[in-house]
Amino acid sequence: MSRLVDVTREAIVFESISDIEEALLAIEADPDVVVVRVKDRLDPVKSVEDTAGFRCCIINLHVLNYHSVRLGLERHVAEVQLLLRSFAEIKSELGHRRYVAFRNARAE
Repeated sequence: MSRLVDVTREAIVFESISDIEEALLAIEADPDVVVVRVKDRLDPVKSVEDTAGFRCCIINLHVLNYHSVRLGLERHVAEVQLLLRSFAEIKSELGHRRYVAFRNARAE
């Protein structure tokens, strides 16, 4: 099985943690969505060594409905990042490249 899960990625920006929690509950309750994995990088227990300082909630999911099946996409896994505006404002291409280098060095 392939581990590639973020060919399709989107970020949704929120003002508060409670807004992120509400969105996560709505996504999990959607009957057309199959949640594959949730990575909670907002958890204060997570260390900088675990997150590289990047804080968000990452959901890997796929959509399972008539349209996705008809298009052959019912197993396509997408990544949705739920993040606070404060992190979105400092997120940059250079910052993402640093994170990818960090992740690759850890062989994730």
